[in-house]
Amino acid sequence: MTTLTKADLAELLFEKVGLNKREAKDVVESFFDEIRLTLEKGDIVKLSGFG
Repeated sequence: MTTLTKADLAELLFEKVGLNKREAKDVVESFFDEIRLTLEKGDIVKLSGFG
């Protein structure tokens, strides 16, 4: 089994979407920051079709 990291996700955004590496890293960080903040507030995060 392999592990998918935030760095891997950023690299995929770089390769497939065409963001530069800094933009791709920022998108991934912002995505997970929003999830974390939502959970910290006690709200639910729903990612349909995930997992």
